[in-house]
Amino acid sequence: MTTLEKSVEIDDGSNSYNVVFERGFEHLANFHQTGSVSDISQCIEAFKLANNISPNDRPLLNMANALFRRSKLTDNPHDLDAAIEAQQAAIALQSRASGVSLNNLGNMLRFRFEHISHSESDLEEALQNFRNAMCTEARPNVLLDSARSCAELSSINHGALSAIGAYKFAMDLIPRISTPGTRLLHRPSWIPNVRETVCGAVAAAIEAGDLELALEWFERGRCVVWGQILQMRTPLDNLRSVNPSLADAVNSVLQQISSAEIVIEAFRGKSILTPGRDEALKQARDQVSRLDELIQEIRCLNSFQDFMKPRTTNELRSATAHSAIVALNISPTRCDALILSQHSDSVIHVPLPRMTHDKATKMHHRFQETLRSYGVRTGGLVPWVSPADSDHGVDAVLSRLWLDIAEPVLKKIGYLDPKVTSQLPRITWCPSGPLCFLPLHAAGIYVDSKRAHPVNNPKVFDFVISSYAPSISALVNAVRKKHESPHNGPKILAISQPATPNLKPLPGTVNEIAAVQKVMGTEMVTWLNDTEATASSVLSLMEKHPWIHFACHGVQDSDAPTQSAFMLYDGGLDFRRIMKVSLDHKELAILSACQTAMGDSEFPEEAVSLAAGMLIAGYKNVVGTMWSIGDKDAPVVMEKLYSYLIEEGNGDSSSTAYALHQAVGYLRKAVGEKNFVRWVPFIHIGA
Repeated sequence: MTTLEKSVEIDDGSNSYNVVFERGFEHLANFHQTGSVSDISQCIEAFKLANNISPNDRPLLNMANALFRRSKLTDNPHDLDAAIEAQQAAIALQSRASGVSLNNLGNMLRFRFEHISHSESDLEEALQNFRNAMCTEARPNVLLDSARSCAELSSINHGALSAIGAYKFAMDLIPRISTPGTRLLHRPSWIPNVRETVCGAVAAAIEAGDLELALEWFERGRCVVWGQILQMRTPLDNLRSVNPSLADAVNSVLQQISSAEIVIEAFRGKSILTPGRDEALKQARDQVSRLDELIQEIRCLNSFQDFMKPRTTNELRSATAHSAIVALNISPTRCDALILSQHSDSVIHVPLPRMTHDKATKMHHRFQETLRSYGVRTGGLVPWVSPADSDHGVDAVLSRLWLDIAEPVLKKIGYLDPKVTSQLPRITWCPSGPLCFLPLHAAGIYVDSKRAHPVNNPKVFDFVISSYAPSISALVNAVRKKHESPHNGPKILAISQPATPNLKPLPGTVNEIAAVQKVMGTEMVTWLNDTEATASSVLSLMEKHPWIHFACHGVQDSDAPTQSAFMLYDGGLDFRRIMKVSLDHKELAILSACQTAMGDSEFPEEAVSLAAGMLIAGYKNVVGTMWSIGDKDAPVVMEKLYSYLIEEGNGDSSSTAYALHQAVGYLRKAVGEKNFVRWVPFIHIGA
């Protein structure tokens, strides 16, 4: 008689199926706390006994998972074999194999293939189980796991081309995964999976030689949440002229989805048992399903086959009217630049063999640590930093950005060749992963001399004028608006908050707006200062001013981007309210004092920043800051920027990128090239 059998006899009556089954979960919970082999072993025995009492798939599935855990803990291949056998037995008992069960079996077989057997049979069986899982009606996140695993395994063992079908399946799942309830309540679980899937898909498409598909997938993975917001702001005028009732129905559903997100937001961080939570999620899902039905109906109409579909490469190419666009894909397998240029009919590919995902991650961490050491990532105003101090760590990162990324990109498109032109060409960076937090516009080789020659010590700003874009689609919209809307002239709404209640004072904001007013004249500037700058007063004046200048704190909400807000005297003005205002023909938003152009390091592709939000809300050009800026620096940069816009740009915001380039160049010359903390943070986003 075994020890387990003896314990059952002693427990007299406690060996019922439910008791033993629950005991398995108790041991599993203990294992999560202790990580001990003893706890996971007791868990296995409990589920084994439960299956002996009442054979069915549930105890077998749990026993298989526990055996799999123990096999990885002890490196015992027999446990892995037993786990696979138990999983197969459980699936055989199911009337219809579940997607979760098939996906888990695929993972076990993949692990045995990669770490132990290296056998063709394990490889093919793992792939087949992932494919079978993809054919089930499992939740979208399970289907994504299966498709991604199938694609990765296929790509590594059969070549990138064999993975394209699975990656296409995965890419088509992304809209289903990022529904309102999922993206608000389960964001940490799905965003990393989507990010890694997209990076892998783009890398596979590049490896397979399909550069247009690679670019389209890169774009679909950018700013999933913002992208859906952009989609929901699709103009309905053309549809309304053909079918008014369908246009009204779409508009109504979009409004209900927006309202549902507000309701769901109230449940963030609360228990899954909170009353009303499930009902709110169901209503949101129902509205998303209704929108899908309407979209399919609209796509049956003549000339509406592509309604609300992701943009093709040809459509994305319209964003290159003023600037070449560089999409940077950083994946564990390879790193590449994909370039769109009005001078090329095809996507330009630049392999980046010197850059790796690990290297980019280390650069990001090193850069952030350097900034934190000077207190510039925590908000407020940056303390005075001498060039020698700010030099540490930053110049090494900037040199690697130049050598590994900027130089090969600029060389490929001919921007390193000396040309006699009145203006430098423009380039728009669209980075991914850890590169989202690194200043590509400042990449270069820096030395101690006051002015090194560009040939020997090149910097990006010697050759091009840099901009950024959260997504190419957002840039397409900005370029379209620039062409559609007339130049309205620089009528500015300026907001300064020197002493926002409950926040760190920003006394320099008054001097900053005063510098703007000095250049533009009082008649062109509507200035709301301190107590005058309430959310309602700012909102009411935004429609009347094509330019806006925020000198205040900002709050960025990575879980709910539309709740990111500018902090005014009476509270936050968030994007839910801003997007209700008609801003389609607005020209320029300048956001200073707060770190307005940086997103969340956990979700870099989402570009959860105030600057990205203003571009998507309708402003064609946005000036933001990567970190908090100096009290003395903002007035200098803003005075020079506005002076250029008036004197050289004739009051046209289309020259914002050039104006900022000149203004930052003036500051850089004044404080020294190696005083990176002071001049690097200013960036341009948009057309």
